[in-house]
Amino acid sequence: MITVISRHESQLSPALRDDLGRYRHAVFIKQLGWRLPSSASQCGQELDQFDHADTRYTLALDSDEKVHGCARLLPTTQPYLLADVFSFLCDRPLPRQHDTWEISRFAASALEGGKLPMRVFWHTLHTAWTLGANSVVAVTTPALERYFLRHGVALSRLGQPQRVNRDHLLALDFAAYQKNGRAALYTQSAAVASLNQAFLRGNPPPTRGGPPAGQALRE
Repeated sequence: MITVISRHESQLSPALRDDLGRYRHAVFIKQLGWRLPSSASQCGQELDQFDHADTRYTLALDSDEKVHGCARLLPTTQPYLLADVFSFLCDRPLPRQHDTWEISRFAASALEGGKLPMRVFWHTLHTAWTLGANSVVAVTTPALERYFLRHGVALSRLGQPQRVNRDHLLALDFAAYQKNGRAALYTQSAAVASLNQAFLRGNPPPTRGGPPAGQALRE
């Protein structure tokens, strides 16, 4: 069973922080082939200057607390990826206000019949909303823009796509509060409660899994 949680950087145990770094390295560097500068002190992890004391994380964990999905939230009142690295993607002034956050390093394995990536994404938007956000910005690809639209995500472009190395990238703005997201989270909570009851009765349903999926916001 996968549990999706939100944690402040200071709440991560050393073991969980290490596993998050390894998961991100496996997805972003090994699987997707991104060439990223990393501040990780150990080989095989992916961390950068935006992983700091004010970072909030969404984590999808199994019963052994192994990471199967993640996302990162940063306040735009401090340095953040879109403003510091990809500002040229915006056709309007960059947000630097308390009611706008940034999501980055979003990825999830293809578990729960392929539903885990959107579960992680909706959870992250909800977390941003509880932190006072009205909007959440991101750097991503046109392919992921289409993926979000297929899943009913309300979004708008902050500029036109531009080619960066091998990829086409663009900046998006998501409403932090979304009815489709709230409905999805409610449905997922009900499903998790049903699974918990099944386990308590000693009759767990069959598990479904899959390999890591490249659902990732480009950074």
